[in-house]
Amino acid sequence: MVFRTRFTALLDACVLYPVTIANLLIEFAWQEAYSARWTKHIDDEWTRSLLRDRPDISLNKVKFRLLKMHQAIPDWEIKKSSYQKLISSLQLPDPDDRHVLAAAIAGDVDFILTKNIKDFPSKTLEKYGIKTLHPDDFVML
Repeated sequence: MVFRTRFTALLDACVLYPVTIANLLIEFAWQEAYSARWTKHIDDEWTRSLLRDRPDISLNKVKFRLLKMHQAIPDWEIKKSSYQKLISSLQLPDPDDRHVLAAAIAGDVDFILTKNIKDFPSKTLEKYGIKTLHPDDFVML
């Protein structure tokens, strides 16, 4: 099934791990249902969590997965240089999530795909024309 609806979504770390959700989201992007974007910082977050939770998985396997994800979605990266200066000016319930919103703004995305909807208040995101979307809701679009 190939979709032609195009919008851009930033993938938060919590949707890149667990891997089952990430596989589905990456497949949809690869099938051009939407454009998926994220950052190296987000990659660092989800891979660190995976390695912490699954010590049986080698770093080499994680690096291989990253390589395959990046190959599948060649325009995945929002560069830190484009969003870093925005971080300090943003206010969110969890200050550690400011880099996600900053990247979403710099990447000109329509949605932040996240399971942590409460961490991205709609009032704050409205200023930037961004909405949050839970991966379960995204799959039902």
